[in-house]
Amino acid sequence: MAVCITFVKKGINRKDVGKDVGKDVGKDVGKDLSELLKNIILELDNNRELTILELSIKLNVTQRTIERSISKLKTLGYIKRIGGRKQGYWEILKK
Repeated sequence: MAVCITFVKKGINRKDVGKDVGKDVGKDVGKDLSELLKNIILELDNNRELTILELSIKLNVTQRTIERSISKLKTLGYIKRIGGRKQGYWEILKK
């Protein structure tokens, strides 16, 4: 049997707690993400055949984070995939 206890600090409206969370999280993620994007480009520059799994292990982030970052790098014109998933490689368009 599990018991859940919720503590609410006096004077705080529960409806307002998560009001600005998205704004604050976005600022922090943006800073980390730019560093992550640079690291992805460096890794791909060293080995153009790295997989998303290998990148996630090397950079200690989830595969989904790598997928989102790769998508962003493609959109911004930094990288391009040449060939398919198994036989392809990454081309660095700008550093």
